[in-house]
Amino acid sequence: MKHLTLAAVFVCAALPGWAETVAVASNHSVADTTQAFETAVKEAGARVFLTVDFEAGSKRMGKSLRPTRIVYFGGPMIGAAALQQSQEMARTLPLSVLVHRDSDGQVWVSYDDPVALGAGYGVAADDPGIMGMTQAYDRFIAASVN
Repeated sequence: MKHLTLAAVFVCAALPGWAETVAVASNHSVADTTQAFETAVKEAGARVFLTVDFEAGSKRMGKSLRPTRIVYFGGPMIGAAALQQSQEMARTLPLSVLVHRDSDGQVWVSYDDPVALGAGYGVAADDPGIMGMTQAYDRFIAASVN
């Protein structure tokens, strides 16, 4: 039950209307992409807070769903600088990625663009916090999709 409560909090916190989605194709399965992403986060000294497996949840309810997972991750070295500019940005933290397989069989890793998120809170695109979030996404995704 604890994990469901945490998932509900994270999902509700990550619903800004102004976010633009960035999507990167993966050469691996959802499971392998997710595992590689989590490993990259941990190796960088950040933390994986929660991974939600929507496919498994659907199966428990007798429903089918293509592989779909969300990884919630972060750490002070990623989010603290942006919070210095706007504490309101805490509503978008921790960061998250969606890893899913589409109807054509392609696996994608997608996330809300930190530049667009920051703009919604009045934080400039060249702010060190926004740039740090963008670099974290780039680094962790590159380690998981090739």
